[in-house]
Amino acid sequence: MGKDKNKILVLGNGFDLFHGYKTKYTDFIQDIIAQQQNLEENRKKYRYSKSTEYLDLSNDNCFINYFKAHQKYTDWIDFEHEIEQIVNMFSKIFHHIEMNPYFDNRYTINDLKLTPKEKVMIRHFGELFICPREDEYLTYIILNKGYHSSEGFNKKRALSYLKSQLNDLILALEFYLFNNVKPEEASALSLQLSKLDVDFVINFNYTNLCKLYGIEDNNVYFLHGNVRNNLDVGSNNMVLGIKDEAEDDLDFVYFKKYFQRIQKKIKLLNFQNTFGNMFTDDGLYVANDVYFFGHSLSKTDGDIIKQLDSVADQFYIYYCNQFDYEQKVINLIDIFGRDKVVEAIKDERYIFEQIIEYKEKTL
Repeated sequence: MGKDKNKILVLGNGFDLFHGYKTKYTDFIQDIIAQQQNLEENRKKYRYSKSTEYLDLSNDNCFINYFKAHQKYTDWIDFEHEIEQIVNMFSKIFHHIEMNPYFDNRYTINDLKLTPKEKVMIRHFGELFICPREDEYLTYIILNKGYHSSEGFNKKRALSYLKSQLNDLILALEFYLFNNVKPEEASALSLQLSKLDVDFVINFNYTNLCKLYGIEDNNVYFLHGNVRNNLDVGSNNMVLGIKDEAEDDLDFVYFKKYFQRIQKKIKLLNFQNTFGNMFTDDGLYVANDVYFFGHSLSKTDGDIIKQLDSVADQFYIYYCNQFDYEQKVINLIDIFGRDKVVEAIKDERYIFEQIIEYKEKTL
């Protein structure tokens, strides 16, 4: 008789952090800051290798420059949230420019209605706009000549520049992960996961540490793309974008996750076809138990979580501490609503388990 359960493991960045890797966005930015302090020496050291390309990509990237400045005030950066705010800012500015094509290309902050945070952001996009010095109050911005002609604002060129900067950010992030996340260097293994005998993995990470638990690569689905095994082969397919919403304005569609998945030819899973209505040859129903490890269950990934819920018999949710437990419950309520979550917990369809066991790596 065949098996009567599929065990589906869903991984977020907490999975990599559990194994001792510095995979937070802040770790990436801190590494860039450290590398750039000795940029020329590092160029000589790396002899213009792929590592040199990493340094050059990150040296004058408008997004990275903003993240570096932002890092001075916080120990946490959510790239996706910050990129969304940057996109919203440029959408507002571009619309205003098109509606008000002033002769001298000077736009006042009051007219643009920039928020205090947007005033900080815009200073880091000097390719597009000239702003007063850092020590001067921001009252206006001037559109650079290369993005304006007698025919008006060259929005296509401006969007092309922003897209190229996003591509360079993603490629630099791939280089960082390639050099800093190696399975053989894991500091510990999860005893709980070692006992699971996982069938499929839904991986929100770019890295592949599933091999630590003997999971075959062909059973791992990378929803956001993955780091290449060889940076000289193939092209970057990592998705780093903003949440998927209804599309009224296609100017910034390149920054949306769903479009990047299509553009980078990432396999789009049909959860119902892949995991739903499964039976063995002798007619036995195959249940799906879904295990979340290191995933926040945030609404950003709500569409995927809802699809998994539609094919799952039970959710098993691992949490670190009481705060993490409470936050995961709050996030589930944000996705499904209070009544459904309360009912699912009462019926033990959503089961929470604290991460308390681990074993030192023995591989």
